[in-house]
Amino acid sequence: MGGAVDDSLLISLRNYRPREGRDSLENFVTEAFAWLLRNSVTAHKSLLTLLDGHTGGRWAALLGESASNWETQLSLDGKRPDMALIGDGVALIFEHKVGASLHEAQLSTYRELSDKRYPNADVAIVLITANMGQQPPAERHAADVCLIWAQVYEALDSELERNQSIDEVERSRLGDFMELLKYEGLGPAEPVSYQAAQYYPTTVSLPDELQALLTQIKDRFSWPLSHRYTPHAHGLRWGRVGIEFTLVDEALQWAPGLTLGCVLDGRDHCIEHRTRDYLRLQLMLDFSSRLRRYYPGSPVYQRFQKNLAEKAEKSSLPINLYDHLADQPRNANKYHPLFLETPLLDVLRRTETAAEQQQRFVDFGNEALRLVYEAGLAELIDDCLAQVVPES
Repeated sequence: MGGAVDDSLLISLRNYRPREGRDSLENFVTEAFAWLLRNSVTAHKSLLTLLDGHTGGRWAALLGESASNWETQLSLDGKRPDMALIGDGVALIFEHKVGASLHEAQLSTYRELSDKRYPNADVAIVLITANMGQQPPAERHAADVCLIWAQVYEALDSELERNQSIDEVERSRLGDFMELLKYEGLGPAEPVSYQAAQYYPTTVSLPDELQALLTQIKDRFSWPLSHRYTPHAHGLRWGRVGIEFTLVDEALQWAPGLTLGCVLDGRDHCIEHRTRDYLRLQLMLDFSSRLRRYYPGSPVYQRFQKNLAEKAEKSSLPINLYDHLADQPRNANKYHPLFLETPLLDVLRRTETAAEQQQRFVDFGNEALRLVYEAGLAELIDDCLAQVVPES
């Protein structure tokens, strides 16, 4: 199949026209995926078989369509879905998500425009996201098939194992795309190694393992202030790995921000003495440089800290509050004063799968977010914003 399509991967990537406001990684994965589908019969048939399995044989006829029909530059009255396969009486319209969220009514808009463009075709909308948290109920209802990238990976991997007649060139192409998915945290989730957490920093794999887990769950938290915060998963920086919840207004992100994750190296946060014996899963409160001199003396912050300590004691989970300013009054890092935490090994203990670990992290995160909300986080935000946004 490779010689049947005059289509270079590098040229495809070079010719792809990024759209304003779009995630460049999404563009890259989309174009690489479309190139693979055009140049690998195995990928083409594996994806269609996967889709067909979710619809009870609705698109079996598409298996005979030419793989060269995959396209990425389809325009529907100015709207551009990520990918499409237009066949005889069938139009598959794809929307891909890696880190971004769906726009409101995005899929229903694609359906309306596709029905108008292809009135005699069986139109189907296919959504592929990094995780299930990026598939809100309304959008799942608007799509015919909802997948995550790990399912695409597993479909390709299964076919590679099953079909030994696939030649080396095609195997290499499939393997390269699967490695791309794994590298970007879009492949099947691997569990965090208990030993890696137990013996860190002797074991060096822990930061990457934690980052992969946290990336998978960053959109799975439900709490009353979710509309005011945007979650971003980050690798190791400032000695920590975590999901940073920052306020939607970019100029005021840390007023305050929150980070769910683990401090692996306590030097930046000035809590090195607390990372020597064991690691903790934490929800940290983060303040900007514009606020770090203000908030310690604020009655609103002091009331929030007192409420949070009381609520942590009554939590249904074993969550403790660490007050960094009280513990290190002379050497405190005032950017990060409060930590809700539990031992990381306790979270990982007796888990065998990545899904089990993800659920435990989500359970801790939801409980910790509930505690900070009920302790008065909304009032604290308003108090902080009043200091950095002068009244007009």
